Amino acid sequence: MDYTAELSDISIGPAYPLNDWSIVIIRTKAGEDFFYGAVENKILNSQAIEYEPAVYERVIKAAMQKRDSALTAAKTLETIYGYLPSLLLRETDALAHIKVENIMTKKVESVPPEMTVNQLLRFMAKRHHIGYPVIDDKGDFLGVVTLEDASKVEKIDRDHTLVSQIIHRKPITITANETALEALKKMSEFETGRLLIVDPENPKKPLGIVTKSDLMHTLIQE
Repeated sequence: MDYTAELSDISIGPAYPLNDWSIVIIRTKAGEDFFYGAVENKILNSQAIEYEPAVYERVIKAAMQKRDSALTAAKTLETIYGYLPSLLLRETDALAHIKVENIMTKKVESVPPEMTVNQLLRFMAKRHHIGYPVIDDKGDFLGVVTLEDASKVEKIDRDHTLVSQIIHRKPITITANETALEALKKMSEFETGRLLIVDPENPKKPLGIVTKSDLMHTLIQE
């Protein structure tokens, strides 16, 4: 269990490479009220993290490391209790009766293959997503690029390394008539947080995207 994520109202850490600034992750309504009260009373100065792509990248990389640790722990539990803990049986039943087409985002935000890695990182910081489909000027789907892919490029090379050089040419996809449960299983199997929805008759034309956040919102509504 991650006690910080589960129980804290606010998490604070250094905003490297900035001096005299801290990263603040607000986790609850109580934390939000406390933080913005301090800002309104001029106890704190604040700025949005999207204006500092280097800081944002470090936060997401730390989050991915936590995710990897959680996956390792989950796999250990699976060897003891099986694939699906009994606590999730009700949620599984709910997802099994919902089609991907009913929860997917149809307006897919994409990036062009000629974008540089530095441009991509700035784009990700402003949009708050860490993975995007890559679509060329003909509207054809070429693959998917993630923050993890961009982070592997050395900083000195990011201004002349293009998205087309680091994309996944065979991303994990799903069709609109499959169920939300099938989407969840694919995300778990391939350790990804998003699936592109494609037309099986024309896989180069994306129809939408579904993320783990979409699945969580669906469960909450159910």
